[in-house]
Amino acid sequence: MSEFLKVLNERTAAKHFDSATPISVQEIQELVSEACQAPSSFNIQHWRFIAVADERIRERLKDTTIAPNQERVANAPLIFLILGDLNAHKRLESILDDTVRVGLLAREVADMWSTIANGMYGCDPRLARDEAIRSGSLAATTLMFAAGNRGYVSCPIGFNPAQVMEILSVSDHCVPVMMLTVGRPAGRNNARRPRLPRPRGNRRGKVTDIMEIRKLNASGISAFQAFLDSPTGDTPLPYPEAILTDPTYSDSIEPAVNIEHRGFSNRLELA
Repeated sequence: MSEFLKVLNERTAAKHFDSATPISVQEIQELVSEACQAPSSFNIQHWRFIAVADERIRERLKDTTIAPNQERVANAPLIFLILGDLNAHKRLESILDDTVRVGLLAREVADMWSTIANGMYGCDPRLARDEAIRSGSLAATTLMFAAGNRGYVSCPIGFNPAQVMEILSVSDHCVPVMMLTVGRPAGRNNARRPRLPRPRGNRRGKVTDIMEIRKLNASGISAFQAFLDSPTGDTPLPYPEAILTDPTYSDSIEPAVNIEHRGFSNRLELA
């Protein structure tokens, strides 16, 4: 088994942390740098991070959790708050300039990306928020694996966003995405709980129990092209996410399954 798969399969929501073993500032910065290798729309990189090592602040954050008395919040030597910057698209032009400078993107493509992204996120606050949360979530997940790779354990924590923003003085142009405890393990943490797909009777669970594969049909390809041809975002057609998820624009590829009756809405969308 590769080292990555080992980290992936052994990651669990840790309860017990060694509070006596701090994480150095250098290693915190390295963890954030590794988390920043996550993907993002147009390479906007919406993520921002707040690292909390102070015991008094961690104690205050314990009172913001959805489940009460989350001792792991106070006991973990480090808490990350991962944020999504709602204004991140405004800095895309400089990011694209760097990408063009190193020869990874043609200038005309960079200009088109900038126009499309600013049209999409500048004109639609809902979409801007959704994208900031998506990118922040990707960075948070990457951060968990980066921590696991260094021998740390972690746990994502449900929290009250308004309370956390007040305690940490978070700017109102950032949306809190995830609170993550990180530290060395102490005591016995839970083993990985069973994952979907679950066995059914005597047969093993199959991935097709929780997924279906779709491809764009002619209508979907036409709708997607129309979106690309309208870089200002003025097209009445849906955004790409809606094009991929609307059955009108895509066809199922066998084996197709009825996911809804099993209580899932997951789909793997392939364009």
